[in-house]
Amino acid sequence: MRNTHTILIDDDHILLFMLSKLIIKNGLHPAPMTFESAQDALDYLYENYNQTDIFTILLDINMPEVDGWDFLDKAKDVFDESNFLVFIVSSSINKFDKLKAETYPMVVSYLEKPIFEDKIQLIKEKVNEKMAM
Repeated sequence: MRNTHTILIDDDHILLFMLSKLIIKNGLHPAPMTFESAQDALDYLYENYNQTDIFTILLDINMPEVDGWDFLDKAKDVFDESNFLVFIVSSSINKFDKLKAETYPMVVSYLEKPIFEDKIQLIKEKVNEKMAM
């Protein structure tokens, strides 16, 4: 059985808390990890990533210092999209952002905030599809 890791990256600690509770409540993951810094999340992943587990990343794109785009640029050359699933979670409704997200093979979906149970279920379905492979 493959292990799963759910990692939330957003500079808003209140949103991280609420999203974490929603993920637990809906059975996506019993203990999601949260990072307010994309660089801290990258550092964690550089040390803990492996080819066998499934890594589900919920990523905000608008953050200080290392933003979501920087995270994706650094991640694309290190992590394999076969087990590294990124869901962009953003308040941006900019069409350019959505089109840019589509250029990254590891981005599964672009989800607009706020996130409710229906979007968590969508994420859960995508993760389950990868687990079945």
